[in-house]
Amino acid sequence: MDRLRYGAPMLAPLLAAALVAAPAAAASAAAVDDRLVLEAPNILGQQGLVRVTSARMAAPTLGVHTRLFFSPDFVLPDIADANTFAEGTVVTGFSAWDALEVALAARAGANLNAARAQPVASLGDLTLSLKGGHGFGLVAVAGDVRIGLPTRARRVGIDVANASAALDGIVSVDLLPLGVPVRVHGNAGYTLRGANRAVDAEAKYLLDGPDGALIAVATQSWFYDSAQVGLGVEAPLPFVTPFLETWFATAVGAPAYDVGRDAWLTVTPGVRLGVAGVRLDVAADLGLLGNAGGAVPQADAVFDGQPLNPLWALRVGVSHAFGAASAGSGDGAFARLEGCVTDVAGVLPGAVVSIDVDGRLGPRLLAGDDGCFAVPLLPGAARLSVVAVDHDEGAATAALAAGQTTRVDVLLSPRARQARLVGFATNKEDEVIAAQVVVIDAGGARAPQATEQGAFALTVRPGRMVVVARADGHLTQGIPVDIQDGERRALSFVMRKIPKRRSAQLLADRIETSARIPFEFKRARLQSAAEYLLDELADLLLTNESVKLAIEAHTDVSEVQDTAAATTLTAERAAAVRDALVARGVDGARLQTKGLGNSQPLAPGDPKNRRVELKIAP
Repeated sequence: MDRLRYGAPMLAPLLAAALVAAPAAAASAAAVDDRLVLEAPNILGQQGLVRVTSARMAAPTLGVHTRLFFSPDFVLPDIADANTFAEGTVVTGFSAWDALEVALAARAGANLNAARAQPVASLGDLTLSLKGGHGFGLVAVAGDVRIGLPTRARRVGIDVANASAALDGIVSVDLLPLGVPVRVHGNAGYTLRGANRAVDAEAKYLLDGPDGALIAVATQSWFYDSAQVGLGVEAPLPFVTPFLETWFATAVGAPAYDVGRDAWLTVTPGVRLGVAGVRLDVAADLGLLGNAGGAVPQADAVFDGQPLNPLWALRVGVSHAFGAASAGSGDGAFARLEGCVTDVAGVLPGAVVSIDVDGRLGPRLLAGDDGCFAVPLLPGAARLSVVAVDHDEGAATAALAAGQTTRVDVLLSPRARQARLVGFATNKEDEVIAAQVVVIDAGGARAPQATEQGAFALTVRPGRMVVVARADGHLTQGIPVDIQDGERRALSFVMRKIPKRRSAQLLADRIETSARIPFEFKRARLQSAAEYLLDELADLLLTNESVKLAIEAHTDVSEVQDTAAATTLTAERAAAVRDALVARGVDGARLQTKGLGNSQPLAPGDPKNRRVELKIAP
């Protein structure tokens, strides 16, 4: 009991460190090599995790796999104490038509327990598996038949009487083609054991007591028939694949069997590392049910004929696949597409790459800071659509082959940014006016365009500008515009005839007006009567583009007695005049404002003291 409490806490930090470090290791490795760590043999010699098998067809041409697990306090003190189990597996096989996988695995194993003087070893286990299935886009389904010819403890060679046959259904969901590093595998099946059907089973094959349970660990065999269900989730990242597997197995037909106590329920978190065909698995079996699962078992609680399920055990596995599976492309079931997006000036970071394969909608990728992208995809005919700001859309095609890397670079053409201005020029009676329309932007004034039956349509660069309309016998009028790329804006000019007697005249040092610009009493709000005078002022300034104006506002004590309040009021009135002129298309940079309060009356009590003076600024 004490040793169990001592061992489990040591494993938790180890697993936490491995799983936390995995993304960081992936990020640093990705700068050098972003191949994905996917397949490696499981304990059955098939592509998968620890016990769970993948439905994808990806058998190695030749693979070598070694696995070690260790539990510092295996189950029963002085009977089945600190335990080490080691095995080696040689796997060979092939896959055909992406629909059939044949694999043959030969295994040697040894089990050393601290309570035993000699290790329990076996050599010669053979497992032949035939897996057939089909992929449906992101989902693959398969059926698997395995014929097992295990050896017995302390024996070299197979024991036919101990043969087994297993049938499993497998489903795998793979989100890698969508750019999401998640794969899920589900297994469910049934295993027939030859030993419990033998006539002399009890005398020759029954694995009874703790000794027998340890032998079962060494031979990886149960005595009775069993049903099994497994679920595995893995997150393939560059160089590293964290995974979590849950496995449930229960004996069938065993006498005095308690599913809640004797069945296996094992959770296995772990991480798989890999470079150039070599895979390293570091994981832990956490037993939740079974002989030792979740509690400290008693010797009489060990179920005869079933391997012991340790409370926890550390697993380490190393494998290497020779031949096609180690070509450096990751998973042979997938193709790899990579490339960069550029224009004539260089790379285009942030370009959006949309991909479909054989007409199926695929991932949307964002090009990195170097303008490049990379993604695993199902084999087939790929079509790329690439968009980037201020560029015409680009397209490319590629034929993707399983296990191979295809490079596609896309060159985009810069697109001229433009917007559209449309509108009419009419008079107050809604009659069309033959006008000239000019756009003034940061680049200066553009060539004027004549209206046709009062209408105009202009293609402009996005940004801020003033659109000015001029017509014979009418006041020049302007409208400020801030338009975005691709936007269409409608404008309307209602032109006023030039009055026979102007209210404003441009002189050398000022603009002289025949009337005051009227404001509401004690307020900075312009009266409606000011509109006509402001239209004339805007006409003068739009016609004489080099003139700069100082707008000075005054009042007197008959309106505001307090000096500070008077200064504030006149400053607001000067600003109101400036804003009204800017709204009529005058560049605000040409207009200065000043509020002089009640400090400069023309005459005591004269209403003309409340005035706005327009002086030519240097």
